[in-house]
Amino acid sequence: MNFGNLTSQDVKSATLNVKGNVGFGVYMTSQNGSVLKNAASSVPYQIKVGPNNYTSLSNAGQETYMFQRNNATSINAESYPIYVKLGNVPTNASTGDYEDVITVTVKAW
Repeated sequence: MNFGNLTSQDVKSATLNVKGNVGFGVYMTSQNGSVLKNAASSVPYQIKVGPNNYTSLSNAGQETYMFQRNNATSINAESYPIYVKLGNVPTNASTGDYEDVITVTVKAW
């Protein structure tokens, strides 16, 4: 996701498509613990999948359970919206690129 110029409470979205013949759980891991970082500054964020509440992936490198489905998807897959909401951007934030890496893992039941 590209937020462009970072603005407090800004929300961006993407879509997760999952296709499977059994139930599954979806987990996410954040490299920086739910923080966008550049060399000198950071901006926290929260993430949610579908209708669930926003959550923080605050334990860097540790999987966070997001949701589950207890049966197979259709042959065309199921789409789940992902929303990322920025926290407060510091008024003295450094210019430059901010980033984090989120890993999405789907585990069959």
